[in-house]
Amino acid sequence: MFAAQLAAVVAGLPRLLKLAGGGVVAGNCAVGLMGLAVHPPGLVQTPLLIAASLAGGSAGYLRWKAESRPSRLHGSAAFGTQRDARRELSGEGLIIGRAEAGWLMRYAGPAHPLTIAPTRAGKGVGAIIPNLLTVDRAVLCIDPKGENVRAATRRRYGKCTSSTSSR
Repeated sequence: MFAAQLAAVVAGLPRLLKLAGGGVVAGNCAVGLMGLAVHPPGLVQTPLLIAASLAGGSAGYLRWKAESRPSRLHGSAAFGTQRDARRELSGEGLIIGRAEAGWLMRYAGPAHPLTIAPTRAGKGVGAIIPNLLTVDRAVLCIDPKGENVRAATRRRYGKCTSSTSSR
């Protein structure tokens, strides 16, 4: 019953303000609403308490989140950006792919690359043969069919040894 009365008062405020010129009625309505906020009836107390708790909890959480630093407890891995990829994968080294922007991604780190993909996925033409043609050092390439040796022999003459089994 009280909620319906309060809703009627709030809904009628703009009309009352227009009729009375705003001053006296607005002051009386503000005093009435302040009285409800200070001494609300039981029906209004619970929602006000819940709203105040949520507002206070949210403000405390936002303050804590703004002041806290990210934890490194579980590592610092994150997805990289295009700028990170350009910085880490450009320059000299083995070709590991082509970026969306068109530049060749190269890896010159201490780890050995391993290319694994299903048949006909482009391992040979995308990674193996370009590296055999451009790298000027010794390479161990397991090539049972001899396709990579045939593709790179002229360019790597003297640096490429073919060993085929006659099974």
